[in-house]
Amino acid sequence: MKPTWRKVIIGVLIVITAAGSSMTIAFADQNIGGMLTEWFDRKTEASLEEIDDAISAEQEKQTARLKEELRLAIEETEQEMKKFVEAEKDSRVKEIRQYADDLMGKIEVDESEIKEAKMQELDKILNEAKTKMDQVLEDKEGANEEVTKKDQMSKEEEGQIAEIEADKSGTEEHKGQTDE
Repeated sequence: MKPTWRKVIIGVLIVITAAGSSMTIAFADQNIGGMLTEWFDRKTEASLEEIDDAISAEQEKQTARLKEELRLAIEETEQEMKKFVEAEKDSRVKEIRQYADDLMGKIEVDESEIKEAKMQELDKILNEAKTKMDQVLEDKEGANEEVTKKDQMSKEEEGQIAEIEADKSGTEEHKGQTDE
């Protein structure tokens, strides 16, 4: 039986120690209002920490959820944008091809105008060539006339020189005969 009393005494001591540590005994000379304020402040601080932890945990969960939702929305938008771009590109290319086909159908080449312009150009070149050839011939004839005139002048001058020399010779002979 001794061990049972011991167990009871040890149990009572533990209960008294636990109760004494969690309870504060108010003495008549202490302020009960101050004790209540201190207890309330401790509970408020613990509650605020608990609320802050709960808010932080929930904020992290919601932020992760928002990021995932945003990623999915971006991927979906990107796929839609690719489809839109492809559709617009195909539409615009088709429109350009149709426009080019329409323009090609409207092209009419009037060969007579082109031939006429080329003929006029060739006639102009031919006339210029003929004019230049005529000038060369005229220049040559002019040069021949000058050469002929120079030849005639040279012959006339030679004749005059010969006459002068003959006159001189005849005068000298005549003088020589008179002197003898």
